[in-house]
Amino acid sequence: MVSISTALCVCDLLTAPVYLILTAVVLASVVSPVLGDLSSHGKTRSDATPTSNKEQHVGGSTSPVFIHRFCQFATTNEIFLVEKRMFLHFYISGILFAAALWICDQPGISSEHILELHYVPVVLLLIHLCRRAYECVYVHAWGNGKMHVGGYVLGLLHYAFVPFVVIDSDWCCGDDFARDPAPSTMQMALGALLCCYGQAQQHIHHKILADIRKGDASSSFGRYSIPMGRWFNTVSCPHYLAEILIYVAFAIMLNEDMPPCGTFVQPNSQLAMSSVFGLRRYKHLILCIWVATNLTVSAHKSHGWYKRHFGSKYPKHRKAIIPLIF
Repeated sequence: MVSISTALCVCDLLTAPVYLILTAVVLASVVSPVLGDLSSHGKTRSDATPTSNKEQHVGGSTSPVFIHRFCQFATTNEIFLVEKRMFLHFYISGILFAAALWICDQPGISSEHILELHYVPVVLLLIHLCRRAYECVYVHAWGNGKMHVGGYVLGLLHYAFVPFVVIDSDWCCGDDFARDPAPSTMQMALGALLCCYGQAQQHIHHKILADIRKGDASSSFGRYSIPMGRWFNTVSCPHYLAEILIYVAFAIMLNEDMPPCGTFVQPNSQLAMSSVFGLRRYKHLILCIWVATNLTVSAHKSHGWYKRHFGSKYPKHRKAIIPLIF
């Protein structure tokens, strides 16, 4: 029977590879109509062109008709779509995984260490997840937005693995339980302040979006109007920019708190296994890259939707997610 520590070790080892795969998938969605449909949700999904109307190429030639039909069925059939309000499940799963891993992380830690710097990002992660769950229930105006079940599964994967980045899990794989030296107080303070700032800004801009949609039920654009104010004056998706800042903050706070490569990996171990253990050192950076890539692609889609639907009324100077740049 597989022990809890073994299962947690497997999850810990898979964290970095999973985020690398997710990053590759979202980059591929930029050029793949099928993956683009799978990753779209809400207004960008309702605006998407059916997959059957897009050219599919395999080896430079148009793919057979049955592939067109399968892609259309897999991306547009109602049985594969779920309500966008099920985003709430992402944050609940993240809270449960984080709480469980944190509880498992406690044996051998004396009570006087409960306030050491290693716990600052853990507390901030739980605050972030609880805040997002609160917003899903009490702030967002979901309407009839849909997302593909594939995107739903990817969201669950993301939040299931996040705790393995933020919470120390070296003990799962048999590493010495003693913590690495904590990041400097200045580094932790900078990351914590940036995280709190990003969370505050994300909440503010989510509230702006929700108020607009609740107040524009009669809009000819289907409960959407041009968001204005604060960061919306320069970018279309400031809530995505704020989330990127949150994960940049986590990367700052965790940058010196990197798990060792694993004391039981010998020099003559297989290259693949050695690479997996080596990736553990950089999972906080890989997580940040994945989040930034995913949200930048999503922001580009939303920005295009705004420009198509509002035309000349949409501010020409406004960028997708990075002011003055992109």
